[in-house]
Amino acid sequence: MRCAAVLIGVLILLPTRRGASQERPLPVEPGQRVRVMTAPAGIWMTGTVTRLENDTLSLRPLGGDVATTIPMSTLTRLQISEGRRSHVGKGAAIGALVLGAVGAALGYAVCAGSSDQDLNHKAILCGLVGAGGGGAGGALVGATLGATARSERWREIPLHGLSTSPLPRRTWGVTFALRF
Repeated sequence: MRCAAVLIGVLILLPTRRGASQERPLPVEPGQRVRVMTAPAGIWMTGTVTRLENDTLSLRPLGGDVATTIPMSTLTRLQISEGRRSHVGKGAAIGALVLGAVGAALGYAVCAGSSDQDLNHKAILCGLVGAGGGGAGGALVGATLGATARSERWREIPLHGLSTSPLPRRTWGVTFALRF
């Protein structure tokens, strides 16, 4: 029994290394495209990371040759670029809807004009043909315009819990385990 008490005492007082569970390293590497917001200015700065140190982030702004050094303590927001994307599908859908509606209205208006039942069915058919033709043409025009309009996708990096070091910090703690 005395041996067990000594063993428990040693286990309680024995420090053990824990992983960086509360803090994680900054997930940014030199060469990555990032967008940062700093505390005093409150404006976005976009550029390429040139150097990452314990307390600073060096960033070469778009179109600039000289890197700007930003203290990590002033960062309020950080976003990492996930690449550029086009808007082909969105443009095609908008173009098809807009020009399809215009084509339907024009097709119906061209064939309408009489109160005859047969002509009314013809006007509806002309409207449907106009909607199809306008929709197809609109989808083509919209897809072309959407392909030229490219935007960048950004992923927000939560700054809470980030260490200011590019390497994970290790902390010391005490672990107690009792197994039967």
